[in-house]
Amino acid sequence: MQARKTARYTDKRERILAAAGECLARQGLQGLDLAIVAQAIGLRRSSLTYYFANVEDLAAAVLERTIAELREQVRRIAAHSSVEQRVRELLWSESEVYFAWREGKGSRRQQLGEIRALKSDHRKRLGQQYAELVQEVAQMLSGHANDAQPPSPHEMLAAHLVLENMFWLPAWLGFYHHWEADRVLDEVVRNLLGGIAARPVALDGPILEVERETEEEGVSLQAYLRVATRLVCERGYRGASIDRIASELNVTKGSFYHHIAMKDDLVEVCFERSYDRLAQLQQRAEQEGAGASDAVALAMRSFIATQFEGEIPFLRSSALVGMESDMRARMIERSQRTIRWFSSQLGVAMRDGDIRAGEALVAAQMLYIAGNSAFDVPRMIRCSNRELARDYLQMAMCGIKQHLSASAGKSS
Repeated sequence: MQARKTARYTDKRERILAAAGECLARQGLQGLDLAIVAQAIGLRRSSLTYYFANVEDLAAAVLERTIAELREQVRRIAAHSSVEQRVRELLWSESEVYFAWREGKGSRRQQLGEIRALKSDHRKRLGQQYAELVQEVAQMLSGHANDAQPPSPHEMLAAHLVLENMFWLPAWLGFYHHWEADRVLDEVVRNLLGGIAARPVALDGPILEVERETEEEGVSLQAYLRVATRLVCERGYRGASIDRIASELNVTKGSFYHHIAMKDDLVEVCFERSYDRLAQLQQRAEQEGAGASDAVALAMRSFIATQFEGEIPFLRSSALVGMESDMRARMIERSQRTIRWFSSQLGVAMRDGDIRAGEALVAAQMLYIAGNSAFDVPRMIRCSNRELARDYLQMAMCGIKQHLSASAGKSS
C-alpha cells in the first residue's frame, strides 16, 4: 500500500513539474501561476500546494530538474572521443528538443536565467548547481571529465560560450527548416571550435565608449533606466522589482510612478535604449574601422568591454521571457537589426578573405550571443577584467579549441 501511495505521489509530482515546466519555458517565472498549473493537470489549487507550497518552490524544482538532466547528458557525452563530437552532441540535443516542440511533439526547455529571479535560498542552491554544470562542461571539453582538478579560467570561458550558444539555439533556429539542422549545427560547431576569423584579429585596440546620458537634477528617468537595466541583467525580469529599483535609488515607489506608469513600460524603454546604444556603437565602428572585419572586431571589443564594466550594460535578452507577448515580439524584431548589421559586415569580410567563408547569419548570431552574455563572465570567473575581456574576445572570434588543455587536442 505504501509503495502504491509513493508511486502515485511521484507520478503526480512529475505531472506537476511537466506542466509547470511548459509554463515556465513559455512565460518565464513572471507568468508561472499555481492555479493554471493545477488546472492543466486536473487538480485543485489547494491540492497542488500539498506538493509545492508556492510558486518559488515549484519553479526551483523545475529548474533543479533541468540542471540535473543537463548534467547527466554532459556525463554521457563526455565518452565521445573528440571535442568536436562532444560539442555537436550537446548542441544537437537542444536542437532536437526545439524542433520536437515546434512540431507539437514535445516541450521546450526552461531558461536557466530564471534562477537569478528566485529568492535567496533557492538562488544560492541552484546557482551552485549551475556553476557545477559549467565546470562539468569545461572538463568535458578538455577531456578531463571526472577529474578532481578544477578547470582553468580558459576552460570555464569555453564552457560558458558553448552553453550560451546551446541555450540560444531556440531563439534563432526558427529561421531554418528541420532538415537544415545538420548543416547549421556543423557551422555552429566549426565557429565555436575554430572561430570565424581567417586572419589575426586585433584583440588590443581602441574601445568605443557609448555616449552616456547627461545627468539631471534629482532622480531622473535616466537614473531609473540605469538601475533597472543593471538589475534586470543581474536578477532577471522578475528580480528587478519596483521596490528594489526604488530602494537602490533611495526613493519611494511613488517617485517611480511619477516617471513610469508601469514596470513593463520601464523594461520596454530599457530595451529600446539598449538597442539604440548598440546601434550607435555599430555605426561608429563602421565609420572608424579600417574595413568590415576591423569594424566587427572594434564593435565586439566595445560590446564586451561595456558588458564587463557592468555599470550601464546592454540589456540581457534573457529578460525577454518575462515580458508580455506583443512587447516581447517587438523587442525581438528590434534585436534583429543588431544581428543583421553583424551579418552584413561579416559578408563583406568573407568576400575580402578576412573572415572564414561560411554562413554569415549563423556567425552573426553567435557574435551577438557572445557579446550579450559577456555580462555574466566577470561574475563567474575571478580574474583581471582586462585580461579576461581580451581572452573572451579571442575565443568569440578565433574559437575555443586553442584554449583547451593538451589532452583535448590529443583526443581530437
